[in-house]
Amino acid sequence: MEVMRRILTELLVFFLFILSAQIASALKVGGLKNPHNIIIDPATRNYYVSGHSKSTGYIWKINSTGKREVFIEGGKNGITLTTPRGLAIYGTELYVLDGKTIRRFDKTTGASTGIIELLGIGGNTLNGLVFGDEGQLFITDGPRNSIYKIDTQNKHNVSVLVKHNDLAFPQGIAFDIPRERLIVLSRKRILSVDLEGKIVPLLNRTFQGLAGVCWDRNGNLLVSDRAAGKVYLIRNFSIVETVQENIFDPAGISFDYSRNQILVPSAKGKLVFSLPLK
Repeated sequence: MEVMRRILTELLVFFLFILSAQIASALKVGGLKNPHNIIIDPATRNYYVSGHSKSTGYIWKINSTGKREVFIEGGKNGITLTTPRGLAIYGTELYVLDGKTIRRFDKTTGASTGIIELLGIGGNTLNGLVFGDEGQLFITDGPRNSIYKIDTQNKHNVSVLVKHNDLAFPQGIAFDIPRERLIVLSRKRILSVDLEGKIVPLLNRTFQGLAGVCWDRNGNLLVSDRAAGKVYLIRNFSIVETVQENIFDPAGISFDYSRNQILVPSAKGKLVFSLPLK
């Protein structure tokens, strides 16, 4: 009996330790201006958040304890930044979509490292971006119903992967490594786009107003629906489950693999937070 009591006590302590660790790792940071996108740097476990006021754009950096700082601000240190949206990290650089431009910054210092202009293509409002498995960068342009491809290994050469009305105002984008394709969110549908530009609906259902997409640890899709105020988990590209509802304007989500949680920016709620998965 004493041995059993000790074992039960140890299990309880272990459970409480795990529970407290999960609670401690949960993220919630407010006071942000129109946060649009959030990503994590796996190397440093720092979070980066894009947002903007009426007059300028911001990139905030949040450390693992939840302490935030203005990392990059438009109009300071010679930096132009107006309405930053999509974010991605490649090597030592932070790529930021800003209106019609892709801006690159040193992820440690925040110094500008370059600008990619869509010369000859005329990008309109760039929304989402993702790196492929060979360093190619794919970007969605909602108003132009286009996806652009940037060759980061060849002087950031820009080309049009596909331009078609079937994209229906593309927003979030993710790369499907095993199947060598893109997962693209139109406003109401989830699409598969191969690397030749062929577009196929991924699910036989519509949503209200999709925004962000990413993968969880198990290869399930996670998508945010700003209009519905929900985050969904999609198993086997067919079974749709609601992870969380009643979210105020969830925008460009991403995933924190080290803590097994979804990272969610609430644009009109002026905060970012995490949703731990079981």
